[in-house]
Amino acid sequence: MGILVSLYGIYVEVNASNDSSFSSWCDLSSYISCSKVLTSEYSRIIAKIFRLPEEHPLNVPNTYIGILFYLAVLVYPIYPFTLVPYRKNLFFIASSISLMFCIYLAYILYFVLEDLCLVCVSTYVVNANIFYHSYLEFTSRKTNQPVKTKSK
Repeated sequence: MGILVSLYGIYVEVNASNDSSFSSWCDLSSYISCSKVLTSEYSRIIAKIFRLPEEHPLNVPNTYIGILFYLAVLVYPIYPFTLVPYRKNLFFIASSISLMFCIYLAYILYFVLEDLCLVCVSTYVVNANIFYHSYLEFTSRKTNQPVKTKSK
């Protein structure tokens, strides 16, 4: 779901950037507009935080970063990745960082941009769900390692 929402976010950003008359289904009013948010300076949060120049390779839209994160979550349970040491820890850390960025971006959305972006809020919900499941896995006692028993 996160990949689809992020892909739609890219679609909105590209079209809104290239066509000032573009209107998305998520542009419901002047206060509920994903086009406004996805073309704002905060739609490239890494460049904004680190003050990167426009031509810098890390100056990418948040939606691209989201797709990479969601792809990582998608391949996480697949066989070769299940052998990675501390994979539950890595998954929990990645989802925690994602959730922290969501909280920061939600703050920006509400208090700075004074807008409601349905695409953004959808990704916040997806990321909160991923965090919840990573927390459950992180706190479970089940591991990928075989249980060692004492031999007599």
